[in-house]
Parts: sequence; structure tokens; C-alpha cells
Amino acid sequence: MTHSVPLKRLISGSRPITYGIVQAGVDTPGGVPYIRPTDMTPRDGVRDEESLLRTTPEIAAAYLRSTILAGDIVLSIGPSYGKVMVVPKSLSGANLTQGTARLASGPKSDARFLYWALQTSQARDFWDLSVAGATFRALNLEPLSRTPIPLWPLNVQRRIADFLDDQVTLLDVAIRLRKQQIERLSDRRKGVIAQTVTCGLNSTVQFTESGIPWIGRIPEHWSVRPCRAMVTERNERNHDGEGKNYLSLMANVGVILYADKGDVGNKKPDDLSKCKMVRLGDMVINSMNYQIGSFGLSSYIGVCSPVYIVLTSRAAVDRHYVARLFEVREFQRLAQSFGNGILEHRRSISWDSLKNLPMPVPPIAEQEQIADYLTEQASVTDELVNQMTYVVDLLTKRKQSLITAAVMGQFDVTTARSVA
Repeated sequence: MTHSVPLKRLISGSRPITYGIVQAGVDTPGGVPYIRPTDMTPRDGVRDEESLLRTTPEIAAAYLRSTILAGDIVLSIGPSYGKVMVVPKSLSGANLTQGTARLASGPKSDARFLYWALQTSQARDFWDLSVAGATFRALNLEPLSRTPIPLWPLNVQRRIADFLDDQVTLLDVAIRLRKQQIERLSDRRKGVIAQTVTCGLNSTVQFTESGIPWIGRIPEHWSVRPCRAMVTERNERNHDGEGKNYLSLMANVGVILYADKGDVGNKKPDDLSKCKMVRLGDMVINSMNYQIGSFGLSSYIGVCSPVYIVLTSRAAVDRHYVARLFEVREFQRLAQSFGNGILEHRRSISWDSLKNLPMPVPPIAEQEQIADYLTEQASVTDELVNQMTYVVDLLTKRKQSLITAAVMGQFDVTTARSVA
């Protein structure tokens, strides 16, 4: 184990730690590229160099002090502080912004070793303490310059960097493969739901509006009414002390009561006589959340958005079946196509437009069978996803521990086996 020194003692005397351009101006085609925190990945640098914004040569010339060269370290110091990269040859001569800092290694440090040392738990904990309590969580240059870095001889630094280049790459491959498995399981889950709720349990049926005899429309099975969230200090579910929960939502007058099974609070509306009931099993759709796939059910409604649509069943419709239907991407897009949005990623759903929305409504017995089948299938997939997520979490922690242990000299890296 060696002693640690402040980071500034390992930086080139002629190129001290500095941040970049304060006002870069408008994007200038053919100008000098500059790196912002948002352009960086946590540790893989800039993946799309062509997308970097550019400033004029005149502005870049005024900030020659923050010009970066191949082999320099760039560290994000803005609100997303801690992203780190080694500058490739292709970005030599580029510049930075106020949210990024340049670290040029000096005669006592190896740039690749610094790259790994800045990812240790020791460095990250030091930064977190430095910005604790600040309203704007940015890492200033002064505490950055005091970051403790182990002072190893150059040959040891290079051995540590070689070891981590090799071993962390192996862990990253394992993490990436597990994440791909999670994505495939998620896609499979969505595919099973889409096939079953639109085609029933008979896999030979093809879903078309004209080809399924049990196509219905929302008003045939649900009454539809809009509601709005009350402007309160905290919008949350509460409990009235008598077994009924309510949600801080407002229709034309008063609060909408929300019947659910969980005990989630103890606050009571001031005037229950003005309340409109939302019964257990009602659907509450967040109509202003523009993200595809964000429809909510009353069993887990989010209350951050001001507008909701309440659907109350007035025919034989299984709510669990309909819940699965709203998970189908194609149905979500169909619902949004009846909305009043302009751009696809900004569509909302109006309560009036739902009156014309077609939906597959098989007999109630088949709805229940579909819901039970999908619950069983989803539980299997969700368990596999949970297992894979747990493995990813373990591998990620293993990577962090390995980086810290190697940099701090807690084991001899020369005995490690190289991985092709």
C-alpha cells in the first residue's frame, strides 16, 4: 500500500486543471468541436463524435487554455459530475465547456492509470463529500484538484492500468450480455401479451378489426370522465381511517375518493360531500404523460400529472384483461392516434377521443382465462428478469470493487491471468 497525494501534484505544470468555454455561441458547422457532460458516457467517452456541437475558431482561440490533446483526461464536473474519458486522437484539438474539465498527466503519472484512479470509490466518495449540501451539485476545480490519488511508481501504474483494461473489459462483456438477455425477456413478455389479448388463446386467429367478431368500443363497456389533480403541497394516496383510501384528485368539484386495499396515510378530505367515488377496479389513465406505454391503472396510479381519465366498467369486462390490453404497444399507439397531439412523441389522450377507440372484448370467461394465463406467463418472465438484474448488479459492484482494489494496491496485479 502506498500513500496518496492530491491530484494536482500528478498534473502537468504547463497544463493545469481547467474547465472550458463559458459561452460557446450557436452551433457552427465546420467549427471547433467541444465536449459537454451530456456528450459523455460514464466511462466510454464520446460515442458519436459527429454529433458534437461546434464553436467558432475565434471563441475557441479565446479558450486555448482548455484545448484537449490525445491522451488527456476529460472529466465532467457539472451536475452529472464523474463521467471520465481518455481523449482519442480524433478529438485532439477540440475544446470543452464549463461543465467539463481537462486533466493532463504530468511526469509522475500515467494517463490510463489516472483514468482508472478517478473511478475508485475513494475518489467518488471524496467528490460526494465536496458537493454535499450544495444547491447546484457541481464539482469545483479546487476540491477536484485535492482528490486523493495513490502515488505508485510509473511502472506499477502501467501494470495496474493494463490489468484493469483487461479485466474490466471482461466484466463489461458479461454485463452487456446479461442486459441483452433482460431486453429479450422483456420483448418476449410484450409479445406474449400482444398476441394473447388481441388474438385470444387460439394462436391461429389473426388480429384485424374486421376479422374478430368481438371488437367493441370504449363507451360500450366503460363510462368515461375526466378529472384533474388538486394543487397540493404533496399529491399522494391517503387513508380516511375507515378502510377507504382517497387520492388527491379533483373533478369539477371536490376530491375523488379512491377505493383501494392498502393503508397509505391518514389525511382526510375537508368536504366528503363533494367527493366523487372511484371504485376498486376503475381504470385511471394518465392522459398527459407523453411516454408511450405509461398508461396507469388505479392500482398503481402516478399522481405527478395534472389530468386523468377515469373509466368505470358498466358491462362484463375483466379489469385484469384490460390492464394487459393497455400494455400492448400497438394498442397504446392506436389510443394515442385518437388523441390531440401533434408529434408522435408528444401525443396525449383526450377523454372525448376515447369514446371512439376500438378494443377487442372477448366473452368475459375468455377475458378471465386470458388474464390468468398472462399473469402466469408474466410471473415466470419477471422472475427471470429479476434474477438477471441481480446478476448485473453483482457484476457492477464487482467491477467497482476491482477498480478500487487494484488502484489502491490491495492485491498484486502481476499475478492476474490475462484475458484475450
